[in-house]
Amino acid sequence: MPTQGNAKTMLPPLSSYIGIDRLQALGLGFLVEQELSLRQGQANDCLHEIRLALADKAVIFRQDVRQAGNYNMTTRCESKCGFGSE
Repeated sequence: MPTQGNAKTMLPPLSSYIGIDRLQALGLGFLVEQELSLRQGQANDCLHEIRLALADKAVIFRQDVRQAGNYNMTTRCESKCGFGSE
């Protein structure tokens, strides 16, 4: 378990890397609950960012793509939303 060196390759010393049994033997079982709470918070942050991105795309779609009068404008607006990159 590398804990020193380059930040991109370094693993943080989280309780899931050490093991629940070992942590409980050391009297540090509360770290498991803290890590779970941390991971749930990170997941909620990611979901929030996804919701914001979808809301931005929905606004652009309603304002631009639906109002586009011809194929060229529709294509341009769809690429602005990121529809063309998929």
